[in-house]
Amino acid sequence: MDASGASANVVITMDADKTVKAVFSKVIYTLESRLSPGGGGSVDPPDDNYEAGANVTLTAIPATAYRFDHWGGDASGASTTLNVVMNGNKTITAYFTRLYNLSTSSNPTDGGSVSPTRGTYDTGTVVALTATAALGYTFKNWNGTDSNGVNPTTVTMSSDKSVTVYFTKLTAHPQEPIDGELYGQIVSIPIQLNAGQWVQGEIIANTYDIGAQIQDPNGNVVKELGRIRQATFSLQAQTSGTYKFVIYENYGIGHNFYTLKYTIYS
Repeated sequence: MDASGASANVVITMDADKTVKAVFSKVIYTLESRLSPGGGGSVDPPDDNYEAGANVTLTAIPATAYRFDHWGGDASGASTTLNVVMNGNKTITAYFTRLYNLSTSSNPTDGGSVSPTRGTYDTGTVVALTATAALGYTFKNWNGTDSNGVNPTTVTMSSDKSVTVYFTKLTAHPQEPIDGELYGQIVSIPIQLNAGQWVQGEIIANTYDIGAQIQDPNGNVVKELGRIRQATFSLQAQTSGTYKFVIYENYGIGHNFYTLKYTIYS
């Protein structure tokens, strides 16, 4: 051959016939995959070299107790599959998030419930927990939360968490039945309750339907029974004070009689 060298440009002096051959090679780029954190999962296929213009599909595979979150570096997106066009050397990072399990229980088991009961959450997630006491019980405390003495509370998922809520059983104190008469008026029957106490009972109208509701110490309706001939009710006091069982008669068509029976749990 009448020329040599590695430059794309060559100078030839035409002092005779010349034969020149240009030799080309394929452009190869490197694809490197990184993981964050290192044990969070894997990427398929692994690191390799590809011709310029090649389309490579990467798949993020989470390890146990992790989930794939997003791609970074020379790529972006939140899908577990990623198409990469090799128009240069590429360094791509797959980001994974640690998952932790939450489980809850009640003590005693019939004392109440917790919401949510269980779940799987990203590391660092703050989960709000609410305990609901069953009739005749009241919230006592938690074990395993951020603030064990308050309800609702939270738990921060920095590891697998097992939370227990404790309830205290209350004592039932039956009251004497209250009999009364309605003739178009409103009757308000006071019931003294402390926060956490329960009241459970029954209202019966003897002749016509009546309206009935329970109001808290601020006069807000916390239990509306509507127009009924007979109804049962239960309520746990959220604040201490005088609650009112209100009976109202809208018809005004004659005398009506009622009987109210209730039990306080304290």
